[in-house]
Amino acid sequence: MRAFVAQDVKDQLLRAGLETVGSSPEEFATAIKTEMARMGKVIKDAGIRGQ
Repeated sequence: MRAFVAQDVKDQLLRAGLETVGSSPEEFATAIKTEMARMGKVIKDAGIRGQ
């Protein structure tokens, strides 16, 4: 976990479109559930289907 606080690692992740955020396991679980619901809607609206 210490790697995520190193500025060079943060910069590389930011360039890749990712942002590091510290949180509790509960906050992380909530963020994942929220993102899954959001992306699920995007996928459904776009008509994307698995193979």
